[in-house]
Amino acid sequence: MIIRSLLKPFKRSLFLKLILFNTIMITLTISVSGYLIINNMSKVLQDKEIKFEGEALKKLQSYTADEYDKIFKIVFQMNYPGGVGEVLAVTGNLQDKLYSNDNNIRRIKDYLSTICSYDENITDFIVVTNDSTVFYDTGLPKQGRTAVASYPFLEDPTIEDVRDNKIFIKAIRDNPSRYIHKGSDDVVSFVGNIYDPAHIEKKQSVGAYIINVSLHKFYNSYMEYESSVKGDFVISNDEGNVLFSSNNNFTLDNGINLSTAVKLMSKQPNEVKLLGKRYIYHRMEVGSTPLSVTNYIPKDLLWEYGKRSIWEVFWVLLASLATTLVLLSFIAYVYSNRINLLVKYMKRIKEGNFTSRVHLRSEDEIGKLAVEFNDMSQKLSDYIERVYSAEIEQKSAEINALQAQVNPHFLYNTLESIRMQALKEHNPNIAEMISQLGNLFRWSVKTSNKVVEMEQEVYYITTYLELQKMRFKDRLNVDINIAQEVMRLGIPKLLLQPLIENVFVHAIGDGAEKLSILIKGTRHDANVIITIQDNGSGFDSSTLARTQKQMAGLIFDEDTHIGIANVNSRIRLIFGKAYGLFIDSVEGFGTTIQLRFPAMTTREMQSHVQNTHR
Repeated sequence: MIIRSLLKPFKRSLFLKLILFNTIMITLTISVSGYLIINNMSKVLQDKEIKFEGEALKKLQSYTADEYDKIFKIVFQMNYPGGVGEVLAVTGNLQDKLYSNDNNIRRIKDYLSTICSYDENITDFIVVTNDSTVFYDTGLPKQGRTAVASYPFLEDPTIEDVRDNKIFIKAIRDNPSRYIHKGSDDVVSFVGNIYDPAHIEKKQSVGAYIINVSLHKFYNSYMEYESSVKGDFVISNDEGNVLFSSNNNFTLDNGINLSTAVKLMSKQPNEVKLLGKRYIYHRMEVGSTPLSVTNYIPKDLLWEYGKRSIWEVFWVLLASLATTLVLLSFIAYVYSNRINLLVKYMKRIKEGNFTSRVHLRSEDEIGKLAVEFNDMSQKLSDYIERVYSAEIEQKSAEINALQAQVNPHFLYNTLESIRMQALKEHNPNIAEMISQLGNLFRWSVKTSNKVVEMEQEVYYITTYLELQKMRFKDRLNVDINIAQEVMRLGIPKLLLQPLIENVFVHAIGDGAEKLSILIKGTRHDANVIITIQDNGSGFDSSTLARTQKQMAGLIFDEDTHIGIANVNSRIRLIFGKAYGLFIDSVEGFGTTIQLRFPAMTTREMQSHVQNTHR
């Protein structure tokens, strides 16, 4: 019920339906567009941040590769002939000579001092011989860093691991405070064996080394990006152990150990899920070393990075949607008012006020509709006026026809009585004339159809003309020439008789002049042309003009050739204004009347007449 109540106004208004439809379509369009824009924008921002993080990662990778390469070269030099390894191999017990001026002792110390002086990134350089003799130097002498002399280096788990496994170089993260005074900070330790160069293939260890590098140097490698990067950076070895992390807590936000996370990252491409939290990461190998560098960033942090821009886009889209809906509502309001104005004027037309006109000054569809409505109203008004006038004319013509007919039954019976009296008085001519006139009335009574064949109409006027011949004898000459194809066509009943009668009323006088009447009927294309021509007295110019005006309906005069005007009105009422009578007359020379109507069969014309009078 609630839904029906809400939808009820939409059923009554087209514009509300359009607003609802457009609102749904625009909302869907903007929503989908917004989703695609925000999603794409989020991806672009994410890619931008990942690319930026990748630049910092490359810096860390480059620095790590350089540092590893330097340490590798140092270790290689120690194991090369003439290096520390050879010195330790040819020298016996060094414990007793450590503080002497022995040349080999001095060579080892000078080598360590030279390396630490050359590379300030090295915080500690320790060489331990097989007899536990310890050589130490530092790149940070001002900090007072020294090795703990009593520390059992050969028993250290890391040293034991590399000696047992004969490892040449291994990188680990370590805290040297157990064997270095003032060495509380974590370092990256490079640990490995020192071999006798003469028996290098046998990997005969003559000692071990520890080279510590400060973690701060790794930080400094990408320091230029530090203020902008959002993720963390990790250096790990081939075992997945972390050497360096920009996150000093060594754990991810969800508590997973960093080493475990790095191992998981190495097995999955680009994205990893840890305890329900997703991380985007980028892992790069450090050249041919066993090390790798990794950058990882929580995915939701990338969203935070672009959230402001995304919200700005969201509010812009929302404002666009609201503006569009307001504009749609305004447009719908304007158009609805204009439609309601049209409806208002339609109701006036319905109530019979055909003079109402809509005033809309626009060239759009509704403006065109208003123009067409006004045009329709005008045509409807003209049509009603025309039909009303036509009905008046038709009624007048019918009344005149009734006046002319004066009840044929009564006249026929009366004429028959007069004819019988004429025979009793031995006057056969008068009796014959009355008989012919009676035939005319009998035909009028028997033929009730409004349309007859031309042949019947010709018979009627022939009878009438025979009657007139009895009156005028030799003074009357009649020539009827109707084409045979016209004789089979239809004609409105009693259409010609008033025109023939008009000749005898106006064309012939009381003198001895002879009257000739020519009646000619032809078919021209789709029309029938009947011409009635006489050589009578004709019309003077004023009478002709008055007759033509009466035929055009401009004046009405009962005394001026009303028969001609009635015939003309009948034709136009039945067939339209394109048809009717055309009269031409010259005073003293006669009159020509031309009658034109459509060529139709009797049935076709009867059907047309019935439709016209509905």
